Amino acid sequence: MGSKKHKKGSGNTSNGAKNERIQKNPQEKTEQTVTVEPEETQTAEDTAATETEALAETSADVKTETKRKKKAGKGKRKESSAAVDEKPRKETIEDILNEADKIMSKGKGFKWNAFSISVAAGIAILLFAFGLLTGLSMAGYFEEEPADNVPTPTPTVTADSYWNDREKEQQNEQQNDPVNQQEEPGEQGNPAESETAADPTITPVPTPKGLIAIDPGHQKKGNYDTEPNGPGSTEMKAKVSSGTQGVVTRLEEYELNLQVSLKLRDALIEDGYEVIMTRETNDVNLSNVERAVIANDAGVDAFIRIHADGSDDKSVHGVMTICQTPKNKYNSDMYEQSRNLSDCILDAVCESTGALKRKVWETDTMTGINWVTVPVTILEMGYMSNPAEDRLMATDEYQQKIVEGIVNGLNKFMGYE
Repeated sequence: MGSKKHKKGSGNTSNGAKNERIQKNPQEKTEQTVTVEPEETQTAEDTAATETEALAETSADVKTETKRKKKAGKGKRKESSAAVDEKPRKETIEDILNEADKIMSKGKGFKWNAFSISVAAGIAILLFAFGLLTGLSMAGYFEEEPADNVPTPTPTVTADSYWNDREKEQQNEQQNDPVNQQEEPGEQGNPAESETAADPTITPVPTPKGLIAIDPGHQKKGNYDTEPNGPGSTEMKAKVSSGTQGVVTRLEEYELNLQVSLKLRDALIEDGYEVIMTRETNDVNLSNVERAVIANDAGVDAFIRIHADGSDDKSVHGVMTICQTPKNKYNSDMYEQSRNLSDCILDAVCESTGALKRKVWETDTMTGINWVTVPVTILEMGYMSNPAEDRLMATDEYQQKIVEGIVNGLNKFMGYE
């Protein structure tokens, strides 16, 4: 029993010496082989315990070294990331080209060839074109200029547009009229100087006496399609005919009507009226309803329709006017004004020409009257079937007398006489 205890103690001494050697040389502990002095003996249990302790210490040292290296690696990566972040985020085209030039100048494997020269030339051209276009655009070179000699479309005259324009013109005239402009006193009680005073040399345009529509009756080629005799009427009549013809002069009625109407237009404008013509040429296609609508839409003060008459009896002659009856179911509200207009024109034309005064014929058979919503009259200037009146109406002198009478009669109707 005593000898066993001695051997156990010897084993502990040997293990302590071995541990001391391992601690002094920790870097060599994984390659050293544990040996036992020849004079000492060791049991299997003591050897196992010693090896376990050595492995534990070795494992602890390895773990410590691994943690140290990981920390060192993280530090290097952070430093690398910080270095990368310090680089500029954006590079201009000039910086890229400068860097490429440095690389090529160092001769790092780059060689000029046909392809690379073409690419470089293309890039240079694109950059030059981009710069040129940008400069021109900033200078306003591409701004559109108004086209010259572009015809201005002629606006269509309607009743609303006409009266709106007329009202604006009157307002402008009143604003520019020197009589309506009053000087305001200045701060010291002296009259204030006006830089926008009206030029006394400019004569203000007078307000028109009225708006008149003239309808030269008939046209070169008649249109014998039908249209209602009045709004909603079931009675149908031809749209328009070419009229009668001079028994001596062979002058067509539609030609005579236009000749007188054009002279009347000029005379009314000269007298201060505004005029709307349903036609100014013979080669048109306007029905009686369409002519009435032109006058209605314009809202004229009077609608004068110029015609000449004809009869199988060549002895019949004289002047006549036509309007609706008081019982007209389409526009009886216009009867009094239309009758007054017809009387005024009939009296004045007979006075200026010396022609026979026949009558004012009241009838509801005329399509060109039934569709009208303004004061209207038809003037039958004379009979083209009568040789004497046919010759007279073909002359400029007699036509001027007719026009003079119409203007005088219209002025009386409008209250200017």
